Amino acid sequence: KKARPAPPPPPPALATAALLVRGAAAKVLGLRPAASGGELQPLWVTEPGNAKITMSLEGCARSPFPKDEAHPALLSAIEAAANELVRANASVSILEIARSSAEAQYGDAMYEPKSAKSEILRLAYIAGAILVEIPANWSLCTKAGDCGELAFHTEVDPGSKKKPETMILLKNKKLMVRFGVACPNAAGIAAASGDAPPADAVKALDSATVCISVPGVDSDVSAPSEALAAKRAAPSVSAAPRFPYPSKDMPADTPAVIYWTWFRKALGRRLRDAAAAAKCTKSDVLRDPSVAGLCRTCAETFRSSLSESEVAHLECAPVSAAWLSGLLRNLEFPRVEGREEEIDDSGVVWVDGNVDYSETLEKFGLKPISDALLARLEKLTVGRGRVKSLHPWLRRGIFYSHRDLDQLCDLVEKGRRFYIYASRGPTASPSHLG
Repeated sequence: KKARPAPPPPPPALATAALLVRGAAAKVLGLRPAASGGELQPLWVTEPGNAKITMSLEGCARSPFPKDEAHPALLSAIEAAANELVRANASVSILEIARSSAEAQYGDAMYEPKSAKSEILRLAYIAGAILVEIPANWSLCTKAGDCGELAFHTEVDPGSKKKPETMILLKNKKLMVRFGVACPNAAGIAAASGDAPPADAVKALDSATVCISVPGVDSDVSAPSEALAAKRAAPSVSAAPRFPYPSKDMPADTPAVIYWTWFRKALGRRLRDAAAAAKCTKSDVLRDPSVAGLCRTCAETFRSSLSESEVAHLECAPVSAAWLSGLLRNLEFPRVEGREEEIDDSGVVWVDGNVDYSETLEKFGLKPISDALLARLEKLTVGRGRVKSLHPWLRRGIFYSHRDLDQLCDLVEKGRRFYIYASRGPTASPSHLG
């Protein structure tokens, strides 16, 4: 049989992102980022913008390794650490250096288990992440942030017997991560460029020590440190979105749509994981569907404050109950002891005996009737004509949602006339639309 042709090299964005994942995993798990390997499965051939990486957990500094129930928190921490490296936006260096010179400066820090160890080594270096030998046909982005936010694929289809493609296989001592990037078409270069790292910086990266404590896993960590909170509170140029929020009629393959699609996916998983770690449910995420409310919920209830970049992005997005429900729609929340959340035969979601209407609002494009809107209705109707008070079904929340009712209130307040076109029935036929 003819030998199967080798797959094409990863696009620059995925190659760069793979190095960031390795660096992040090394920080969270206490690994040597190069020596742990990073075999890539070429998903980009059939699923552009996606790849899957496998790393070894041999020599992991977390010993004994946390049990299975702690693995989701570890994976979330690796994803968060990788995106912190994206936001740091360090320069990416490609170095061509004699092996003898490299070993004299860095020892074996840059070698993978399968490194060819040629006389001339081709190395990639990202400050704060990794120094590693890379294949001759790889191109990389010039900046770590060029690939955009990373999103780990941790979900499986409901009812599927397949295992997640992002998981820790403790028995096999392996870490597998399937990920996508927000900017899959980012440009890259193959030529040598950038500065060689100092030996002490590489030594620190290769130290195989745990550099990031994970809430819920490390017993001495329950909330972000004051230093981290201060860092998140400080303004940052890199926190701003790369593209404005796209309109609904924009094509799916435009950079802005791709960028925000990955942000929504990453944010949804981040909120689900934060809620699960705090033993909260989906209804807690939706409790106050505004930017300020979400910031309060994450900081005070989940004890996991939003990053400066997440807040900057949310301020540019149409945050609402329907928008947040869309983020969480296909994410499974773990059951919380003492709090019941179930779906009855009619598809209604119940949380602690109360109906969660968020899915219905999202499905039909509705908005909840707020107290402020009720106050406007009361001011515009009560005392006029025969209206003595708001309808009981409004006061009791039986009528709980609307579409464009606020716009009608605007017209009434401005004294402008309007009409409601509710249905149509042809005179020559019994058919009726409405």
